Amino acid sequence: MSPPLLKVEAISKSFPLRAGVLGRVKHHLQAVDQISLTVEANQTLGLVGESGSGKSTLARLILHLIQPTAGKVWFEGQPLHDISYKERLRRRKGLQMIFQDPLDSLNARWTIGQLVAEPLLIEKGHSRQKIDYEVDQALERVGLPSQNKHRYPHELSGGQRQRVGIARALIMGPRLILADEPVSALDVSVQAQILNLLQELQADMGVSFLFIAHDIHVIRFMSDRIAVMYMGKIVEIGSQEEVTNNPKHPYTVGLWASVPSLDPQPQEVQVIKGEIPSLIHIPMGCAFHPRCPVAQESCKSFTPVLQNIAEDHQVACPVAVV
Repeated sequence: MSPPLLKVEAISKSFPLRAGVLGRVKHHLQAVDQISLTVEANQTLGLVGESGSGKSTLARLILHLIQPTAGKVWFEGQPLHDISYKERLRRRKGLQMIFQDPLDSLNARWTIGQLVAEPLLIEKGHSRQKIDYEVDQALERVGLPSQNKHRYPHELSGGQRQRVGIARALIMGPRLILADEPVSALDVSVQAQILNLLQELQADMGVSFLFIAHDIHVIRFMSDRIAVMYMGKIVEIGSQEEVTNNPKHPYTVGLWASVPSLDPQPQEVQVIKGEIPSLIHIPMGCAFHPRCPVAQESCKSFTPVLQNIAEDHQVACPVAVV
């Protein structure tokens, strides 16, 4: 049996917070805590949670754009940890990223053609003719005529700029794309166009996605599997059908309940109370217990771990598992 396309094992990230004249460490911010997950070939894993839950940090840890405090990452069966920077760049060519705000992620002084071509220029060894051809192909693939390569980012609409970001990710022929809130800054009608484009690219090119979003509708539309993240941990993970139709963790139930319903007789639902706590002062025991509508006294001291409740469904909550 072939290994998963991406395997993340117990990855963590803690940021030291310094204060005072001497800059001594006063606190640690635990942004990601012991997360393990896999993404298979030609699959989309959706990662959902409130802002501040650590989703974007996890994506950057996988790419080693920031260095993990602990944990390991494998891509196509090859480690991305404990290797040199040069070797890591070589191995992760098939692992690319689409950022949330295309205007911030694109150099305003460069033309679209230069922006899309940059990964090939960094790699070196490609002729000018080859680069021009690949840029034209990448732009056409995302629905932008090649004439756009002479324009600048500010001359394009938000949707067009995000297509440039996608073309830039595609030009290296990736097998996996980490998409970090790629449609959250776009109008609803443009969101649908970009989401449909990503699904078409997956069907045509066989590319997989780790798709990050806080919008439940977007996650449900895009994902084969869903991981729910809260305060740096995965609290529920499984198939899209299981997690959306049979959510077990109270946090997942609350997220789903926050989506407006057209049901004239809505059922009574568990409501998430309050705001997400500070990652500097994570509650003891289950981090969700101060906001949980079904919390028990034991939740204040017991830290739950993911448990299997179905063939492809894991939950970190003893109350939900019972």
